[in-house]
Amino acid sequence: MNFEAFRTLAEVSTGLTGFVGVILAIRSRTDPLPRLQLVGFLQNSVAVLLFSLLPEFLVETFSHAIVVMRVLCCVLALYHLGIMINYVRKQRSLLAMSLVQKSITLLSLLVIILKLSVALGFFLGYAGNVFYFALLWHLGVAIYIFSQIVLVEASNSAT
Repeated sequence: MNFEAFRTLAEVSTGLTGFVGVILAIRSRTDPLPRLQLVGFLQNSVAVLLFSLLPEFLVETFSHAIVVMRVLCCVLALYHLGIMINYVRKQRSLLAMSLVQKSITLLSLLVIILKLSVALGFFLGYAGNVFYFALLWHLGVAIYIFSQIVLVEASNSAT
């Protein structure tokens, strides 16, 4: 299994998180970022960082790559489901979300189902690829939220 790709995801996630930290540090205290965006970014970014470093360690420790991937897919699916439930609960209405937010939320269900499929023993030949795709999905969501944070910062600087 190629763990270099997982390490690259961890590096990208760390870089994005650091850049958001810089934005938070230079922002004025009277104009904070929306809390829901910041929490969503951190949840996805930390998930990518943590879950991209775990496979190499766990496969070397237990030497059963398929079992490790099944367990990691299950844990990541449950984590993803928790993020989604929390986000939808705080939004209060699926109809009040933007089209992009609705699309991300609905497509997230498919990603969760795919991860749970691997956890249940389906697609085992693609377990590593599914897990990598799931991490890319979380990174993509983090990048979307990151772009929203940067746009908010740019619009606040322009006024």
